[in-house]
Amino acid sequence: MLLTEHSKCIPKMNNRVSVVIVCYNRPKQARRTVESLLENGNAPFEVILVDDGSKSPIRIDFPFPNLRLIRFEKEVGLSNARNYGLKEARGDYIAFIDDDTVVSENWLEEVEKGINAGADIIGGPLKPLFNSKPPEWWSEEHFGALAGVGNAQAQEIWGANMVFRREVFEKVGFFNPELGRKNGKLFTYEDRDLIVRAEESSFKPLFVNGAEVFHSVPSSRMTINYVLKWSYYFGKTEKIINGPEVLTSCYALLIAAMQTAYLLFRAKKPDMFKAISRIAVLLGRLS
Repeated sequence: MLLTEHSKCIPKMNNRVSVVIVCYNRPKQARRTVESLLENGNAPFEVILVDDGSKSPIRIDFPFPNLRLIRFEKEVGLSNARNYGLKEARGDYIAFIDDDTVVSENWLEEVEKGINAGADIIGGPLKPLFNSKPPEWWSEEHFGALAGVGNAQAQEIWGANMVFRREVFEKVGFFNPELGRKNGKLFTYEDRDLIVRAEESSFKPLFVNGAEVFHSVPSSRMTINYVLKWSYYFGKTEKIINGPEVLTSCYALLIAAMQTAYLLFRAKKPDMFKAISRIAVLLGRLS
């Protein structure tokens, strides 16, 4: 249920990009995210903050006329909140970043390069902002994706740094509300699901290396418990998208368990944790 909305109407600015940020219980980080957008000389056309039922309402006020704040009384989930934000957006392109990110100084200029190149979907690197030193077994190569960093090498477009031409939503629809985080459950793939649908409809993606966003990686995301939880919900996400595939999953589960036992014997922690993560994914499929 929509509780309040704060908006100021002004003539349209030259920039074509609306930025949607879903906020949830991170007021200080969300403020820093907005600051990083507005510190640059080239500000976006508008910034839309969607407070997805935070325990204490997010309150962010800057002397920027096209800053809008929308609050839901109860949590509706990441995909639903993004869908509402994009419906409210007025720009020709709609960007999504997370409430625990900081955009690089020239992020918007780099996004504009992608737009001018004719891309329908634009993304860029997600680099880590570590709150503490990673444990020895953790590496960006093996576990960065679980924390939302490390997409540059594969040049994949991820949810904390992605921009869409408005026509994409008009043709292929919005984010799937069954996917994406909600109520403490780490469902994922809402970004990739939308991008796949867009590519199947002949929309063109482009990865722009200069469009960097820095993503906070707290210590809580570099624990084996988080790896297992994320992996389990990734499995449940795969089940939503592909169906249970029970027989295949059971066979793969047996193989992964055998691999884990072997790696445990060999004491190779990164590989062992990857194998345990795979078991959690398979359990998610089967649950």
